[in-house]
Amino acid sequence: MVLSRNAILIAAAALYLVIGYTAGFITANAALVFALGVGLFRRGRSQWGIVLMAGGALFILIRHFALFFALVVLAVAVFWLRTRRVPPGRIPGRHGFHLAMRREEQNWVLQSFSSWHLFGDVRLDLTRAVPEEPETVIVLQGLLGDVHLLVPEDWGLWIEASVPVGRIKWQHALDDTGVNRLVWRTPDYENKRFRLRLQLFYLVGDVKIMPG
Repeated sequence: MVLSRNAILIAAAALYLVIGYTAGFITANAALVFALGVGLFRRGRSQWGIVLMAGGALFILIRHFALFFALVVLAVAVFWLRTRRVPPGRIPGRHGFHLAMRREEQNWVLQSFSSWHLFGDVRLDLTRAVPEEPETVIVLQGLLGDVHLLVPEDWGLWIEASVPVGRIKWQHALDDTGVNRLVWRTPDYENKRFRLRLQLFYLVGDVKIMPG
């Protein structure tokens, strides 16, 4: 069901009043600034969007540290539960505070792996990779992520990705704006010599999956 613009405005005004009367209108204004920042960022990674999100989040953090901390703990718990879906013993884990992974300049061996982290910066040129197995599974999960993948066009590709705040750009996108959630699989995936399965989940991120 698609809501009309008036319905959305009424719902937003009601939410603003609820936050204002329960947490204070200063907090409600900070939440409004944060929401405006999210909107700008989702349209095109606007720097003003980042500034507004940071300002609103910082103000809410200062005034309601306990609430902010509870939300962070909840987010961490959600992503930890997601990591438990990965079959134990099948995919090696690389969990930590920060994941910095770059494979762009020389040939390298590609292995399945999973990683849970708070901040991720991943650059992989898979046209230079030598897969260890016919099917490779890569699982990346975190709070903030910047992921750029260059995938050979003759590989089978299976993508499950979600970025609520940010965008996912890929080779079959209808436009350049990107999407926030993507589930796609090469029609003849099982028949490809090499297959890549991606599971990417970030709260805030920029994900690019392009053909090589």
